[in-house]
Amino acid sequence: MGKEPHNITRLVRKNTAYEAADRHARYLMREDVSSQWHVKDLQRGVPPMVEGEEGRTAKSFHNRAIPVELQAANDALKRERAARMRELFDADRVRAEAELNAMGLSLVKQRD
Repeated sequence: MGKEPHNITRLVRKNTAYEAADRHARYLMREDVSSQWHVKDLQRGVPPMVEGEEGRTAKSFHNRAIPVELQAANDALKRERAARMRELFDADRVRAEAELNAMGLSLVKQRD
């Protein structure tokens, strides 16, 4: 038999892509359920290990590590936001200066 018709080939390719997307969506839903479960445990204060000596060690590490990680994440976020704001203000200043120059006007700049 010769080549398959173009519409069949296209349908097979499309179905394969849908299958891959569906498989990925199911994977993401499973991971989302797992992460929600872990988040609820963290909110309730349940340590990752609860039996014997490991549980107490894990709980003490867990209680110390989370605030440190949150503070580090907040600091990184603040630095990133400040950098983006500086870029935004610099771009806005350059744009405004170019518009004024196009109109034959200028800003008074203080030189130190």
